[in-house]
Amino acid sequence: MSRAYRATTVGAGIAIMAILGSAATDAQAASIVQDPAITPGSASDTGIDAVCKARSQWTPVPADARTEALKAYHIDPTSHEFHVVRVIPPSWGGDATVKNLLPMSPDDDRDKARLAAEGHREICSGKLDLAAARTEISTDWRAMLQRLCPTRTSCRF
Repeated sequence: MSRAYRATTVGAGIAIMAILGSAATDAQAASIVQDPAITPGSASDTGIDAVCKARSQWTPVPADARTEALKAYHIDPTSHEFHVVRVIPPSWGGDATVKNLLPMSPDDDRDKARLAAEGHREICSGKLDLAAARTEISTDWRAMLQRLCPTRTSCRF
């Protein structure tokens, strides 16, 4: 089965890349371009001491916030193709407001989780400034992933 790549513009100019197979039901979400007007990233004013003492790396996104985030990106809230994740991870003090929630493909979610874990280690070891890390992940998390985790095996959860 051959696959074609197509960029689809949805709503307010948000590009969604979809890998399309032979039928529409084969469509899989590949990537959503973050719109900083919708999702600039948002964190509590938690300092580094509280961030580094936190044991939990993951907390679920409340259902109503997930729905609101999907609607903001013009995605059907009943869709299960996307995970809704925090731009600034909860382990870095990221909150669950829509300003910090971004729909992602499952593959992007896994990569971002690796980045969150590695970034947390770097922040708490003093190699990475918390404020700078929050800004970088909010601006271009993929570039930060390349910098901190250049290969899939170079960072662990």
